Amino acid sequence: MYYILVKFYLLMLVFQNHEVKTLMSRGLTLNLIHRYSPISPFYNSSMTLLDRYQSLAVHSSARHRHFNNYLEGKSFETGLIPSNGDYLIKIALGSPPVNLFVVADTSTDLIWVQCRPCYNCNMQSTQMFDPNQSSSYVTISCDSPFCPNIPQMECDSFNNECQYWYTYGNGSSLTSGVMGKDDFTLGSINSTLVFGCSVQEDEGINTDEAGFIGLSGGRFSLISQLGVSNRFSYCLTPINSTFTSKLTLGSRVLAGQEFVTTTPLSPRYLPSFYVITLRGISVGHMRLDIERDIFIDTSSMLTYIDPSICSSLEEAIVEAIGIQPMPDPPEPDLSLCYDKQSGFNFNITGPSNMVFYFDGGEISLSSINIFIDTGDLVCLAIVPSEEDGDTMILGNVAQVNFQIEYDLDNKIVSFTPKNCIDQYN
Repeated sequence: MYYILVKFYLLMLVFQNHEVKTLMSRGLTLNLIHRYSPISPFYNSSMTLLDRYQSLAVHSSARHRHFNNYLEGKSFETGLIPSNGDYLIKIALGSPPVNLFVVADTSTDLIWVQCRPCYNCNMQSTQMFDPNQSSSYVTISCDSPFCPNIPQMECDSFNNECQYWYTYGNGSSLTSGVMGKDDFTLGSINSTLVFGCSVQEDEGINTDEAGFIGLSGGRFSLISQLGVSNRFSYCLTPINSTFTSKLTLGSRVLAGQEFVTTTPLSPRYLPSFYVITLRGISVGHMRLDIERDIFIDTSSMLTYIDPSICSSLEEAIVEAIGIQPMPDPPEPDLSLCYDKQSGFNFNITGPSNMVFYFDGGEISLSSINIFIDTGDLVCLAIVPSEEDGDTMILGNVAQVNFQIEYDLDNKIVSFTPKNCIDQYN
């Protein structure tokens, strides 16, 4: 019963705003900016390409470990995957509005931002939201439909406010604070949304980001709260691109498109995670048969697969390239690297065809999805997990230049190849 009440409460927020009704019928496209893109507001020109990729590789490894820790708990109700996110979205929150850059994350089902006074928080480099300065901010009270009926919420009866805590997979606290609602400006629309006003993170986030926008199917995610027909899509540009990636809410971007591959989302992990079945990978004439779940993650640069599979895949890639890789890659999180002085060319020497096979179809990866160019080195963006059976992740490098559309009503995800720069810019 409480779930129905929560759903009704959130739907009431959706229908309070006429612009959101319009959004539901025509869709809304927002800019996504990679934190290390030259157009990012946090771009640091003193960082080398290698510095950036090292940071992203370490971050990917941290996310992978926490996916494993979380799923070992055998609970798929909710959760947050920690550390820096890769793609940022600009929002304005409150009245008067405060501009914030938050992480857009498909593996998170909560909207939350750091709030003043923040007792144990990351010292973010931009203005922090102060709920006491917003005339439209309202604290969620204890008698709301979801407090304390949801495990991550509890009532503070002394202050009559709903408190929350969302955790890492290993059980340590990521963010905790008070649930509230306020006006969010996203592109051309303004809507009242429920979010977590965080006053503590035991393991701080990056100084560039003010919080997270959850894009999973959970009840507090942006998708659920806006009521955008339970459909959204994105098209990611390369990390170093001077063009923005795009996030589209509501409309069917792939309707009538050619070369669309559609595969079912695993109901076991919904609504918190988007997981599909990987049936195989081929390089040239060699095919590896696989029967494993793989998580689609926008905030992990690297793709993770079982070490036994990765070993065979690397052998096939080396054979297809015809050049021996570095015997000891200098980057601990990258397992197959080539020195450019060996004659490796990012766009020419690499394997001409790598295919990922899913239930219902396949996608063909180009060199931009397979390798990362760190300046002097070219490294495979597909790496082994620690052990066979660990979580497998489809990282964001593998997703570049695909329009990827999620239809949560029908529990499917679709891929079609696109030049994401030409598609929107």
